[in-house]
Amino acid sequence: MYESRFGVIPEFRGGIAVGAVTVSEVGDVKREIVYHGDVLNIASRLLELCKKRDDRLVVSHAIGEAVERDARFISGWREEVPLRGKQQQVVACSIQAVGGVV
Repeated sequence: MYESRFGVIPEFRGGIAVGAVTVSEVGDVKREIVYHGDVLNIASRLLELCKKRDDRLVVSHAIGEAVERDARFISGWREEVPLRGKQQQVVACSIQAVGGVV
C-alpha cells in the first residue's frame, strides 16, 4: 500500500536492548512523559553501530540469544563492541530475517 501510494518502500534501521526503564510525568503547565534508563542509551548506541556497519538491526546479547532460537531469524556477526559513553564493552550482534527483511 505504501509503495503504491508513494512509489518507494521505506527502509528502517534499529537498535534493541533489554533492561529496566523508569517512566515519569513532568511539568505543571505542559505535562510530558519522560523515560530514563541505561537501556535507552545502549539501544541508541546500538542504532549508531547499526548505521556504521550498514546493518538493518543490531541487538544486545540477550535479545540476540532469544531471537536465535526462532527459525525465522539468523544472526550475523556477534562480538564485544565499545559503545560511546560506556566504560565496558557490550556484546551485540546483527539480526536478519531468513527472507532478508526484518
